[in-house]
Amino acid sequence: MFLNLETLTPAAGEPLSLARAKSHLRVTFTDDDTDIGEYIETARLAAENWLRRPIRSAVYRATFAEFIVAFVISGLGPLLVNAIDYLDASAVRQTVPAADYFSGHDYRGQVICPREEGWPTNTLAEPLPRITFTVGFATVPAPIVHAIKLYTSFLYNNRDAAVLSSQRFEDNQAWQNLLQPYQIMSL
Repeated sequence: MFLNLETLTPAAGEPLSLARAKSHLRVTFTDDDTDIGEYIETARLAAENWLRRPIRSAVYRATFAEFIVAFVISGLGPLLVNAIDYLDASAVRQTVPAADYFSGHDYRGQVICPREEGWPTNTLAEPLPRITFTVGFATVPAPIVHAIKLYTSFLYNNRDAAVLSSQRFEDNQAWQNLLQPYQIMSL
């Protein structure tokens, strides 16, 4: 488990713009802009929850106490490792060459050292290795954006209903078909 997780570059903007949502909803006035913006955010959060992964790209850095066989950064879906660094014996930050580790592209977010000699050994007693990584999509796939658009439309068109339905929107087959290829399956 990591000691600290810091956000270096937070996720920015929604994958569905207010203008695209309003066009889809055929709304030409500005009175409902705040509500529509909230529906877009709610739809994105629902999609992230259903997918079990973040949609928007963000950069994080996790700090660990020591080198271990496999670092696991769970709960964020597949990750792209940007860099691994550590404190050497002189307390100077050194970067581990990318060829010296493997980043799993599955839901577990594993970073493994496949080298026979293992991780660097010329370190302080507590080398505090840090893994800088990116999660989310650089460009959100169109099917995910469309699923968010469908959910936003559902929320907008049912905003005054006392009881929306006995069935959850997330059970909607079109929603599931659009999102399913990107979902992280749990074991």
